[in-house]
Amino acid sequence: RGMEALQKENTEEALEYFNKEVDENPKNGYAYSWIALLRDSQEEYGRALTAVNLAIKNLPKKDAEFLAATYNIRANVYLELKDTISALNDYASAIKVMPSYDKAYEKRAQIYYEQSKYDLADADYKQLIKLDEADVMGYMGLGRNYNAKKQWE
Repeated sequence: RGMEALQKENTEEALEYFNKEVDENPKNGYAYSWIALLRDSQEEYGRALTAVNLAIKNLPKKDAEFLAATYNIRANVYLELKDTISALNDYASAIKVMPSYDKAYEKRAQIYYEQSKYDLADADYKQLIKLDEADVMGYMGLGRNYNAKKQWE
């Protein structure tokens, strides 16, 4: 029911259902993950961190895609809290559990670009292209990096 409410963009109702679910099933990492996503969207970062930490603790390790997405949520929360180091660690964790998780490469590359760490950003953009040779963000990121490095050849 929480997912139905979420699809109808009724955030408060969705939170009620997900919270009820974790009250009844306190080890439901999926529900905690959705709570974290909703709390993040409401800029309730402390509550989002609490939920996402419980999600990571309780999600089945074999569900690599959902676990990687949950690390991505926590990285986004850390970025909102200006904790770039923790965000980078979570993007690395997302990639470790699911090496094909393109969102983590893209977001990590953006951080590296902002830090003028172009070689690290280039590596992530090249990985995006390796995962999907038609990945527009990978080529755009490389182009932006080469421009910043004045490597126009």
